[in-house]
Amino acid sequence: IAFGTEPDVIPYTLLDSQAAAEKLKEQYAVIHKRIEPRKNLEFTDINKALHVALEMIQQHDPNRKSAIILISDGQPATRQVKEEKGRDTVVAYLAETQSLLEQLRNYPYADNICPSTSGAPLYTIGIGVDRLLETSTPDFIALYREFWQDRAARTGGYHKEANKVDEMQGISTYILSELLCIPATPSLAVHSPQVLEYQVYNSYFQIFFTISGKENPELKAR
Repeated sequence: IAFGTEPDVIPYTLLDSQAAAEKLKEQYAVIHKRIEPRKNLEFTDINKALHVALEMIQQHDPNRKSAIILISDGQPATRQVKEEKGRDTVVAYLAETQSLLEQLRNYPYADNICPSTSGAPLYTIGIGVDRLLETSTPDFIALYREFWQDRAARTGGYHKEANKVDEMQGISTYILSELLCIPATPSLAVHSPQVLEYQVYNSYFQIFFTISGKENPELKAR
């Protein structure tokens, strides 16, 4: 669901071919061009998008696990809701948001592998939060951050902020691994050095080994 003032639903797309991927990118490009705020003076009505998301969950197969992943800077802005109109206006909007999110408890999922008995989880990914100082104040930024952290935690999800686009991959991995009940950070087993020899022939593929020390910077490869 892409949203500015109004939400747009992009149909589920099975990425089983390059043509499908290109079609999906075209659909996103059309919507993003229309909702680009500086050009079209669109606002960010998060609650309208959540309404649509909840309608989609209601129509969903109860045998499949539901979740909402919200990607936003967390700042609501509509023609009626602006920070210039005062904190009470923003807080009233967020109270409506809270009421919407409480409906997630109506969609539990229970199985033997990956239950979500307290309802559908909410995961919030903060994109552009570091740029909010251009349009907001520290008090309001703190209000949004605390609100989304609290709402996500209450549903069994969590709130993460990505200051760089390349951080999205790691955050997405954590979310998907939680939905699938797969540990995202397995403990690293450090073994004694091994020396392995291979005879490589021209007709064979080369063999590459990759050692990642991302989770443990002290681990060095030699």
